Amino acid sequence: MRIFVKYLTVAYLTDLVRGVHGHGSAYGRRMAPDEMLDYCLAKPGAYLDHPFDPEHSAVRLKTPTMDKGRIFAEVFVLRGVETVTLRSEPDVALTYRDMYPGIVVRGYHCPPAEARYANTMPLDGAVPDDHLREMADEAYEFIVGKLPRYRRAELGGLGAG
Repeated sequence: MRIFVKYLTVAYLTDLVRGVHGHGSAYGRRMAPDEMLDYCLAKPGAYLDHPFDPEHSAVRLKTPTMDKGRIFAEVFVLRGVETVTLRSEPDVALTYRDMYPGIVVRGYHCPPAEARYANTMPLDGAVPDDHLREMADEAYEFIVGKLPRYRRAELGGLGAG
């Protein structure tokens, strides 16, 4: 697990989000949905899809020989709030839920069996951009890790590492 914050306490991180430690509130700058989509789409094999409706964007990972890609990120509006859902290992997902209680929640729009592999959070500045990018990287790597070796090798030819 690459999460640098695993060494910090949940209480410290919760206070940091609230601006208690003099670093200012994380509720300042917010990542725009297009920024998140662009970040995810820059990854090898990533493409944009709208499997649920035109306003619900999904970023899928697909190798040249796959018929359909696997979703690793979704960007959509939930109850009027711009939101992202990112896949991850269950223990990583729980770590982020502990870091941002009530902000990062189990995957929305996921079947119950899959919800533990995803986190949904608002793109309102409550989660710092660095953590959003880190979670997007982890989501991509999680899906890459589920591919058979020969498919991962195809991604290597596209520039994945």
